[in-house]
Order: sequence, then structure tokens, then C-alpha cells
Amino acid sequence: MRTYALLLAAAALVACGDSEPASDQAAQQPTATPSWVGTVARVANAVERTPAAADSILAANDMTRMALDSLLYVIAADPALTAAYEAVRTK
Repeated sequence: MRTYALLLAAAALVACGDSEPASDQAAQQPTATPSWVGTVARVANAVERTPAAADSILAANDMTRMALDSLLYVIAADPALTAAYEAVRTK
């Protein structure tokens, strides 16, 4: 249930985002990155290190494979989220 709430919140954030900043000042202010982006990156790192334990890693983080995939799509659709994700993700 928590995973679906997280997905809905992420989708709502993406859907409600303004395409144009209100002013030049608003465009210059950095936006806060949601904490779930870091969680997704850490989960992806752990799964990459030990793919055989993917299901247990996901379960420990209250995620399913579908939830992780959905969150990755949300991250990929937003350049700011992508940059935050890549900053945490190991190369």
C-alpha cells in the first residue's frame, strides 16, 4: 500500500508541475529533490550488485518490480530528478 501511495504522489508531482516558471527569480531557485529519488537509486544500486537478491531488496524497501520500474519512468521524464538520481547511482 505504501508503494502505491508513493507512486501516486510521484505521478501527482509530475502532473502538477508548471511548464513555465512564474518569474526569472523562480527559475533561478533550485527545487528540492524528493527523498524517494535517492531511495530508488540506492535500491537500484543494491539490485545491480546482487541481482539474485532483487526480490528481497525490493521487499525490504516496500517496493515491487513494477513499482521500481514506474518510479524509474517518473525519474526519466524529469531532468532534475534524473540528475539527482544519477548523483546517487553508482557508475
